[in-house]
Amino acid sequence: MTTERDDSPDLATGDLIFIGPPGVGKGTQAKALVQDSGWVHLSTGELFRDQVRRHTELGRLAKSYLDRGEYVPDDVTVSIVRERLRDIPRSTRIAFDGFPRTVAQAEALDALLREFGRRVGTVILLEAPFGPGAGGGPRRRHAGGRREAARGLRGADPAGDLALRAARSGAQGERRRSGLPDHGAAP
Repeated sequence: MTTERDDSPDLATGDLIFIGPPGVGKGTQAKALVQDSGWVHLSTGELFRDQVRRHTELGRLAKSYLDRGEYVPDDVTVSIVRERLRDIPRSTRIAFDGFPRTVAQAEALDALLREFGRRVGTVILLEAPFGPGAGGGPRRRHAGGRREAARGLRGADPAGDLALRAARSGAQGERRRSGLPDHGAAP
């Protein structure tokens, strides 16, 4: 017996993950999606700022890294995401904005989704053209005064690895090129 695999994205059910390099528009796209849909926009940057503003233990810990211009470690990030997931009803869909960012966070997200009875329906990888003639890529200001360039990783696609992992674990991956037409499913 042959089983046919449906590779089309599942936008009708499950949560959605936007991944891609800094400054590519993950937050812009997530905010546009949730504006009228009733979804929750889960942005780790916003979660960090909220924790810092409320002077929580996790907020103080996150702030210690952000003030040094460093990324918040995976275990702290995952703890903050877990705390936020506790407040979101299972029936409410989530647009994850830039989380997971690392393989360790992707593995932790798998566990969190099981813990909270959730699943990912689609992963969207946003990319932007970089290199000669592309203006060198966007720049943006980050918490703690850091400046970080979204770099064209010339042949490397670390975010694509996360999309592949998510697709293999049951989520459907979709690749979107910011400002360019859709070029099909993630490799």
